[in-house]
Amino acid sequence: MAPQAGGTGTKLDLITYNLRDYYYRQEYQRYGQVEEVLAGAVGARPAIVAVQELVGGEQSDTDGAIRRLAAATGLCCVLPDGRSAGVLGAHDRLALGLLWSPGIEPVPDSFHWQAEPFWHGFAAATFTVAGHRLAVASYHAPPSAGRDRRPFEAEALSVALTAATTCDRFLGGDFNAPSASRRGDDGYYDPDPTDWVTDADRARWGDDLPEVGYPTDWRSGELLQQAGWLDLAPMLEAPWEPTTGHWPTERNGRRRLDRLYLRPGTAARTDGSLPRSRVVGCRVHDSPLAREASDHLPFSCTIRIAADQR
Repeated sequence: MAPQAGGTGTKLDLITYNLRDYYYRQEYQRYGQVEEVLAGAVGARPAIVAVQELVGGEQSDTDGAIRRLAAATGLCCVLPDGRSAGVLGAHDRLALGLLWSPGIEPVPDSFHWQAEPFWHGFAAATFTVAGHRLAVASYHAPPSAGRDRRPFEAEALSVALTAATTCDRFLGGDFNAPSASRRGDDGYYDPDPTDWVTDADRARWGDDLPEVGYPTDWRSGELLQQAGWLDLAPMLEAPWEPTTGHWPTERNGRRRLDRLYLRPGTAARTDGSLPRSRVVGCRVHDSPLAREASDHLPFSCTIRIAADQR
């Protein structure tokens, strides 16, 4: 799976996947399903994967989980200094990290991460793919941690990732909130998540239901958009697909919580035409197996790294 440059550029898959407590409990059959789903999502093309909900608690637990996931899927997770690219989040005994295909090289000393003041946190690194550099981050937004926390985190995340590098930046994660991207003048790309809340939902979950008693808060998505982050599915005008809502105990309903964003590098044109030409496709990896493996479905985008991109 080593990337090879060609006349039309290298194709690379970027994937984000919330693993649902991977090695947090003794659900070994399901963990095997997670590994199978991720290996299938990666397929034959080189890939960089942002994962959320590795087991946390102790760094040694997270190291073991991400190394186990890498070994099971044929991916890499070890940085040039010997550390794994899995890091602890700040709450809920959960972690997150990055994996990549053999032949893709993390740039030495480029890996950086932060937990506090985030609810979970982010991890990011710059990679060399077929001689070209791009940065990728994995992020996990707070589930329900106060009305202003998600907007605060969106702004802090954008500042942290923008300051780190000037190459093209990709951000994958579980954002736990709708995007603010629009369908031209036809309103938001994501449906209003309060539309699916029924009286039965309210009776079952009460105040624990994320949307009960509150209007939909689009601010975190708006802040990312204002900072120049392009939500890739609506940018491609792809049909709307949810990544949650299939799990028996799911409280989020059918929502597109798992997304990939691009922020073009400072040397790139930002009028939309150049990023659009680099992103050649996207999909939600939906299957019966994926629905059994996790309460989130993987989402991927395929990008083309132009032959003259540096």
